Amino acid sequence: MFVGFSNKVCAVRSVLNCILAAICFSAMFVVQEAKPASASDRAVSTFWQQAAKKRPAAEGSKVRLRQAVSPQSISVRQRNKRSVRAIQQQTSRISRRNRQLTHRVALRQKRENAQKEFFDYKPEKRINLRDRKLRGEVSDNSYSSWILHTLRYGAKPRLRTDVRSRDAIFAIYKEIGFAPIWIYNQGLTEKGRRLLETLAGAPKHALTVERYLPPVLTSFGSVPNSLLDDPRKAAALEVGLTMMALRYARHASGGQVEPEKIGKSYDITPPVVGRAEALRSLATTDQPDDYLEGLHPRHPLYLKLKLELNGANDNARQKPVRPIPAGRLLQKGSVNARVLLIRARLAKLGFLPQDQGPSEDYFDEKLDRAIKKFQATHGLARDGLVGRRTLRALNDGRSRARKRRRSGDFKRKLVLNMERLRWLPRDLGDRHIIVNQAAYQAQVIEEGRKIHQMKVIIGKPRHPTPLFSDEMETVVFNPYWYIPRSILKTSHLPRARRSPGYLDRRGFEVLNWKGERVRSRRVKWHKYNSENLPYVVRQKPGRKNALGRIKFLFPNKHAVYMHDTPSRHLFRSQRRAYSHGCVRVQDPARFAEVVLGWHSSKVKAAVDARKNLPIRLTSKIPVHMTYFTLWPDEDGNLVAHQDIYGRDEALRKALRVVRTRKNRQRKRKRSKRFKVSSLE
Repeated sequence: MFVGFSNKVCAVRSVLNCILAAICFSAMFVVQEAKPASASDRAVSTFWQQAAKKRPAAEGSKVRLRQAVSPQSISVRQRNKRSVRAIQQQTSRISRRNRQLTHRVALRQKRENAQKEFFDYKPEKRINLRDRKLRGEVSDNSYSSWILHTLRYGAKPRLRTDVRSRDAIFAIYKEIGFAPIWIYNQGLTEKGRRLLETLAGAPKHALTVERYLPPVLTSFGSVPNSLLDDPRKAAALEVGLTMMALRYARHASGGQVEPEKIGKSYDITPPVVGRAEALRSLATTDQPDDYLEGLHPRHPLYLKLKLELNGANDNARQKPVRPIPAGRLLQKGSVNARVLLIRARLAKLGFLPQDQGPSEDYFDEKLDRAIKKFQATHGLARDGLVGRRTLRALNDGRSRARKRRRSGDFKRKLVLNMERLRWLPRDLGDRHIIVNQAAYQAQVIEEGRKIHQMKVIIGKPRHPTPLFSDEMETVVFNPYWYIPRSILKTSHLPRARRSPGYLDRRGFEVLNWKGERVRSRRVKWHKYNSENLPYVVRQKPGRKNALGRIKFLFPNKHAVYMHDTPSRHLFRSQRRAYSHGCVRVQDPARFAEVVLGWHSSKVKAAVDARKNLPIRLTSKIPVHMTYFTLWPDEDGNLVAHQDIYGRDEALRKALRVVRTRKNRQRKRKRSKRFKVSSLE
């Protein structure tokens, strides 16, 4: 829509500029045909010409003849002045119109940018790892002077990193007297070999291995002796390993991208290790591999995704040898000889214990649960019926689930969700609440154990629930709902302008700046908009209140909280994105019991009192708003969820920008080199 509007503006500008050019052109080159002069005009002209000839010229001075001016020429000048004045007026009108159009375009562009959910990701700028002003005391090691030379004048191939990493590398080498950390006279130290092995294992953690290869090396294999024989190349390898170790440490601890640069709904500060701290630890430890591995997340979901990425579960889904024959539909209570084969197949695939293999041909309750678990894992309906699709999945362990896990889309989801897990705090809290927006689910975790789980409703795609972490402080029974200005603007203000008593009839209260209640019909709503409205509108507690009976507050800049809802039927939907950004919970009473530690009767009494009652928690509970499109179900099997907000694609683009930046820089340099050579 914005592109079409811009094209219209450009077309109007072009037409106005053409009109202006035509007017100026005609004014400059229009030839006015003079009318035949009268006898009196000719006499006046002859008089002035003769007077000019008779006038004596002073010696050494130029004679300035006064041109004869006829009445006809005077009228032409006046007409030209009038035409010039008209042109100036037309020019000013066109300029004013152009300014108005430009202002409208700027406002529309500003509005579009404000509504834009995702940004064009721009990573931190990299510079050459060198500084000719670098000075410092050099140790007695034979490589120290070469390391100082490399840091002062740069290496070939060039080493590039961000400014703060460059300064941290300079500082650590200056601190140790430019002594080598990874090499010695006979090659790589044991510490250096461990570092190279860790960098080469980056794909195990969904990291791009090419990003951690020192430029002086061609692969992570054995370091050639010719490289170590040349002290300049050896120094370049030493500095390159330090730079890559620091990069790996920061990516392992906080992710490869900065989430706040992806979109406006990202309010996350990843726990990235400090540059000086990481380099000091790498320089002093003898086991850099253990240090770097310890920077990765230890969340159970991260370990599960890592195992899935590395194919650790492939042995549990092998293709069976003997197919189960087709037949009539089997369900709980059926008696059939094929039930024996189904039991054996499920036991082999790990859905039944080995001691409960082919024991009987009766379809019992345990087999029904195992069939439902198998169906959920393979993307089938959990109905417990063994029909054509379930039988096909049993006969081919590589059916939908296997193909999905081998597909590029599933692997991309693994990579993206492992990246998101690096953004979370390493200590989520002994007792915390985690909301997975993509799965429409919230969990209460206590000492690593799930004690409560419930369905939630999240924001609409145009009002996405943001990503952030905060602490729950208050539970409010029978809350007021203070209507946000964004909802007032779109929903209530237009109706109040048409009918001033609308808010009173709907049970809303209007408060002035003193906190005093004002009748809605006495307010002149047509004078105000959502920006200059000097009133606050709130909804009284009750059965129809938009926040329901209970509200859970964790103060944040997004004004997002968890609350009850009178629209309980929405929880029956599978895709539950209906709110304006807040999170609606399915069972608020049970949630209040878990959060407050109250008995159900006490919670019920607080709700039935129908009075606004805020209760502060004795200890704050961390709340983590997350977004994982791969999430384990009740049986621990990974389930892929729809990317309702498009955040998978935004993160994939950001990772692609980070990974391909080096290649683009090389192409740009080649193109510049080609242009220079062609000019020469």
